[in-house]
Amino acid sequence: TNLILPWVTGRSTYSWFGPYFGVVLIALIAHTIIRHRFMDLRLVIHRGLSVAIATVLALVPVALIVMLLWPRLAQRLDVSELFVLIGAVFAIALVSPIARDGATMLLDRYVYRTHANYQRTVREASSMLTRVLQLRELVEVLGTTLRETIRPEGLAIYTAIDSRLTRVAFEKLLDTTRFQAPDELPARISQALARAKDVLVIHDLVQPPTQSAAEIMFHSDLETLNWGAVFPLLAENTIVGAFAVGPKLSGDPFYRDDLNLLMTLANQAGVTLKNAQRYAEVV
Repeated sequence: TNLILPWVTGRSTYSWFGPYFGVVLIALIAHTIIRHRFMDLRLVIHRGLSVAIATVLALVPVALIVMLLWPRLAQRLDVSELFVLIGAVFAIALVSPIARDGATMLLDRYVYRTHANYQRTVREASSMLTRVLQLRELVEVLGTTLRETIRPEGLAIYTAIDSRLTRVAFEKLLDTTRFQAPDELPARISQALARAKDVLVIHDLVQPPTQSAAEIMFHSDLETLNWGAVFPLLAENTIVGAFAVGPKLSGDPFYRDDLNLLMTLANQAGVTLKNAQRYAEVV
């Protein structure tokens, strides 16, 4: 509009439209960052901002309808009546849960945010785990539940083989993420799990300078692998495996409900894994 059209037509009628392409460019860059991790950047849309954006999006159809009806309304109503009518229409749109909830759901899906029903997730996962007798089936159940519940950047599952925690599954939900999964669980992480016998979350770790040298190295290992949390698989108070998940694609932290759900799943999966190993020995 600023270069090609004036050069072709000899007129600059549409030159005013050129700067608006900058808005399109910014939107395109934001899209590539949010959905495809462009330049390894993360743009986090927090829940409060999501609600605000969803509210604005819910008003867009109302605004379009008002614009279409404006000529007729302006002829039949005076200024004060128009303001009252438009204000009432927008107020109804704001308090309408259908439009707002629909816009929120679409926006959350766009930024990879999940809304897991924790009770139903535990019930369904428990039901599936009770029928599992093979390691492959256990890996499928764990992977599916983790993807649907928290949508992490990646996940890795390890099982105890010859006294070592060896990787049996690895998946990255986006190819552009930095999530890594070594063939064997790093010794420092394995030792920390053995001591804690509980979930280890990178954001819960105490920051330097109060950390010991071992804690600093452990923290560095998690950051290098881009792991957000590591869960032990326990059976008879012994670690028989572990699974690691990357940060959430939505950028949200791991909430306490998330950790409780996943730790419950890990405890059940640990017992299932032990039974699967015994079944494999018998068969």
